Amino acid sequence: MKLVMIGPYPLDENKIGGGTQAVTVYLLNGLRQIDGLDIHVVSCRDEIEKERTVNADGMTIHYIPTVKRFGNISLGVVERYRIKKKIREIDPDIVHAQNYPNNGYSALQSGYPAVMTVHGISFKEANLKTGLINWIRKYPVRYIEKACLKKAFRIICISPYVKEMYGTSTQARLYSIENPIDDKYFEIKNREVQGRILFIGHISERKNILDLLKTVNSVKRKMPGIKLNIVGAVDEPEYYDKLKTYIEENDLESNVDFLGRVSEERILEEYAKCSVLALFSLEETAPMVIAQVMAAGKPAIATDVGGVAHLINDGETGFVVQCGDLQKMAESIEQILKDDNLRLKMGKQAKKEAVKRFKGETVARKTHELYKEILSDAS
Repeated sequence: MKLVMIGPYPLDENKIGGGTQAVTVYLLNGLRQIDGLDIHVVSCRDEIEKERTVNADGMTIHYIPTVKRFGNISLGVVERYRIKKKIREIDPDIVHAQNYPNNGYSALQSGYPAVMTVHGISFKEANLKTGLINWIRKYPVRYIEKACLKKAFRIICISPYVKEMYGTSTQARLYSIENPIDDKYFEIKNREVQGRILFIGHISERKNILDLLKTVNSVKRKMPGIKLNIVGAVDEPEYYDKLKTYIEENDLESNVDFLGRVSEERILEEYAKCSVLALFSLEETAPMVIAQVMAAGKPAIATDVGGVAHLINDGETGFVVQCGDLQKMAESIEQILKDDNLRLKMGKQAKKEAVKRFKGETVARKTHELYKEILSDAS
């Protein structure tokens, strides 16, 4: 079986940026262990000027350069043309796209049997982005989103939340397959630094980091040694400036560190040392960071948005709190940080749950079975 995976594959596997990119890498790690698969990866990258092909660990990776000018506004018309051209050159049996617009739309227009994994509810996420360019982009995003849902025959839903949002908007057959987590997260040894909170994600208004800072400020009054490590690239500079101003005005410089974008090795270290992961987003689908911290055997506290409640068993593997409820956020963090037995019990249960649901080989096997079903239907 010749497979084309269209997804954001990194130039360096040690520098994975974002959840969809992590899913692409982890799923391919599992798929390449399956006999009889000839795997080709097609990935558009901003960092390159010319097309590049790399053979690595049983896969062929085709990197395609993006258009630097007006690419955001046009939503990748040129990139979609290049992707479809590359698919025709490879001539696969099946095409699997990680998300849209470019990847999903290209796969569905390729003429080959295709399946699309939806990683986010694009129209909801677009409404939460700031700036003129993002305001302009949300309309073509919604157009392509609708076009993909209309054209798709098969969609992989990484969370029941995707089915809830799109179930009535598409005639496609919907399959439930959760995101994979790489084995190295399950192998993390606990080296907890007590009182350390971890956030991993892009610095943007959607991630609602300001509420997290307010929570830290509240908990600090009872626990002065509390520490928050923020890992992630700055997506929205104005929002980042607002966060820095809040930190300065509330004397939180010694309690909060922005680590920026770091290597995966450093991310593993942060999971090993944290006491709890905190994610107070305004919108999420199935955050990879929650699945990762569960695999590491640590609890998570997150807002009850999107598919979060499908990941965290409230009171068992962490806490789910209402968005904007700063008092409950602070109480939950304080409870986990102060109660060693609760924290360890939650972490142990979280890991047990993660082993059942997120192991890479399990997700890869389910995905491969779906490929075989699709090809059987097409024959």
